[in-house]
Amino acid sequence: MSKPHLYHGLIEDAFLRKDFNFAVNFVTTYATDPSNALCDLASYQISTIKKEKRLDWHARSNFIAYSIQRLITIGANPKHHEKTEADESPIFYAVTCSSPEVVHLLLASGASAEISDSCGSTLIDWCMNPPATRPNQCNEWQSEITDLLIRFGAKPMHHDRGGPTLLLAANNNICNMVKYLLEQGADPNWMSSNGATPLINATRNAQTEAIRVLLGFGADPQLKKSGSSVPYGNSKSPLEMAKTQQILPDFPHKEESLKILNLYKFGQSTGIPF
Repeated sequence: MSKPHLYHGLIEDAFLRKDFNFAVNFVTTYATDPSNALCDLASYQISTIKKEKRLDWHARSNFIAYSIQRLITIGANPKHHEKTEADESPIFYAVTCSSPEVVHLLLASGASAEISDSCGSTLIDWCMNPPATRPNQCNEWQSEITDLLIRFGAKPMHHDRGGPTLLLAANNNICNMVKYLLEQGADPNWMSSNGATPLINATRNAQTEAIRVLLGFGADPQLKKSGSSVPYGNSKSPLEMAKTQQILPDFPHKEESLKILNLYKFGQSTGIPF
């Protein structure tokens, strides 16, 4: 079985040397199966290279995509592990670690957009909840990747009518997915068992774009779940949360979030663009 991240230093070195034969030589030198090598390349975190060493994310993306294509031509299976250990498949690694170009290549080569891990999380769920190491500059890749997954057959509405996926999208301000789910019929006031709603998640993280979209589709800024079993973080409504500054301290736009929620509370929302 492949050990993702084990060879990432070699991959980075090959990129810097512009060694376009790296992928094939890698398989020969380390006597590894081409499909396992494919997992190593797909799990290479293009977006987390240290800033001082980062030449160009897109150049790295093109290098990884080219190397993956070479591996596929010598027998690597883009569907590797999908039926046995889905969360160790090339497409799962690519969705969380790599770029839209790499994800598109794998999907176009036969990888499935509809697989789930052992906990039931889909590729779209993983895309919208990436490792904390991914910098904000690469967040736009999440929107592109979710669009690709839907185009290749992912069905985000299948899991509880899109509610859990909507929570993740609102939490991470992935507004194309928030809007897509709501247009498909997801409930803007869907509530998890611990009292989280899309608007609570968006407000806690001061995600003003997601707040606007959710309110435009009828999310209730005063909705909350009461009871002793509700975690402290979900015990207030979005409006109460914004007023008491119960928003994560490292997020900007707190005042804007409160203004938007207050406008809706008093029915003065007509001036807010959606």
